[in-house]
Amino acid sequence: MAALLVGLGATVLGVLLHAAFMRRMSVNLVFFSVPGFLLVALAIAGLAYGWALSAPGVWDMFLAFALTMSLGLCYALVLFGVVHDSPTLALANAIDDYGPAGMPKAAMSDVTARYPFVSSRLEALVTGGQVWFDGTDVVARPGASFLIRLGTAYRALRGGDDPAG
Repeated sequence: MAALLVGLGATVLGVLLHAAFMRRMSVNLVFFSVPGFLLVALAIAGLAYGWALSAPGVWDMFLAFALTMSLGLCYALVLFGVVHDSPTLALANAIDDYGPAGMPKAAMSDVTARYPFVSSRLEALVTGGQVWFDGTDVVARPGASFLIRLGTAYRALRGGDDPAG
């Protein structure tokens, strides 16, 4: 249980620290600094949990480290898509901007003009059932809007640019 609490706490703390300092970093360091922030956060979380007072087992330390680094890698992969405006994220944001009714198909040409790789990603999303065409609209799966709002909140936290690009 200690490894789980320390690992999750370190991941959350590391991501928040990284987001807070990311604006001050050079572009080359944005992705490569993630493990460093996670290790610092892991040390802080371990101290906060009381591992300084009672020596944890090697297995607890390993599990906390593995959990933190695994979740940190997931964060880094999502960060890559957010920072570089992945086609999926651009498409999801464009559809979400129109609300639950969906985006008119006619507006898709504007999106594909701004993001040339969106067309192939749109086909993959339709095939996967994440979006569908409803008459003249492109509609996202209902649960997707929560993830989009979460991504938008993260962009605001890190001082990101306009979600449209």
